[in-house]
Amino acid sequence: MELVLHRTLIHRDTTDGYITISGSKVCDTAEHTPVMLQPGRYPLTRTNLYLAAGNGVYTLRTPTIIVGEHRCRGLVIHSRPTYLRIYERLKKAFARKEEVVLVVE
Repeated sequence: MELVLHRTLIHRDTTDGYITISGSKVCDTAEHTPVMLQPGRYPLTRTNLYLAAGNGVYTLRTPTIIVGEHRCRGLVIHSRPTYLRIYERLKKAFARKEEVVLVVE
């Protein structure tokens, strides 16, 4: 399974975007620009997902992608249900022994 992070607005403190799986958008994202992941391919494991539930990005100190529905720059809402929905898909892929990769563009 390949999750692709598309970044749409990069500002000094916040970065907004969205994630697709198989070409379909699954959620919006928010990141803290000073600590965001560099473009590349990142294998995901059950213990290293880089995806999280949350609202704002200013408390993030490590590369983390907050998932949810975009509300305004650097802020998503309905994050917990969005995260749980994505995690269920990832859990099924892990159970099938699929390679799960996050591609950051």
